Amino acid sequence: MKKEIKIIEQAFEQALPGFAVQRLMSPSVRFTGSVKHDPRHARSCSVLILLYKKGDEWYIPLIQRPTYK
Repeated sequence: MKKEIKIIEQAFEQALPGFAVQRLMSPSVRFTGSVKHDPRHARSCSVLILLYKKGDEWYIPLIQRPTYK
């Protein structure tokens, strides 16, 4: 696990890629109720996870979503 933390710490020292990467990962169209999704035009995606260090420990904040009908 220490090796993985070191890799993450080194990644945090790099500059962020910024808007160019955000545009690359964003959908080319915004779907409305009348537009059907075509999986042939799907792109790879990712998930952003917030990690923060407090003292010597790493944390990941979690949100409990409300229950809807």
